[in-house]
Amino acid sequence: MQNRASPSSASVLATRQQILCVESPSGLTDELPEALNCDGLEVRKFGDGVRALLGLYGSSPAAVLVPTDVMAVSLLTFVEAVARDSKVPVIVGFTQDVSSARSAFSALEAGACALLALPFDREALISTLRAIGRQRKGGRIPVEYGGIRLFRDQHEVYVGSAAVHLSPREFRIIEYL
Repeated sequence: MQNRASPSSASVLATRQQILCVESPSGLTDELPEALNCDGLEVRKFGDGVRALLGLYGSSPAAVLVPTDVMAVSLLTFVEAVARDSKVPVIVGFTQDVSSARSAFSALEAGACALLALPFDREALISTLRAIGRQRKGGRIPVEYGGIRLFRDQHEVYVGSAAVHLSPREFRIIEYL
């Protein structure tokens, strides 16, 4: 259960969650780790989109934050890859620049689940993460076989009550079986 008392409380989210953040060449994401550390979030920063995509495999972050000016890969390619391979929600940060806003709206069509203005506002980001969490938990209907439960929409597998972390390829194999 989430702590709704105050955004400045010791832990805004009930459990510690990991967020992957792609750095912006303009420096608009630089202060993010320090601002969120006390809110139950661990921010892993990556210098460009390719490194973030590689960092995504083998981890189960609550979300990926990516600016419209992501380096080393186009924003749309990045969003499509995350949506296709991992089911991790993508939050796109955009500036007031017209081309940044257009890119952000195109990213929504490609699979991003939320847009936030840059630099990221701590309270807006936490509210967005809470909303994404509620949406992801809403339709939790598992496929069950023996002691294995598979949640397709959330890309989660449980054996008994223990969560099993699988790569996207391993998940697709289990899902196929």
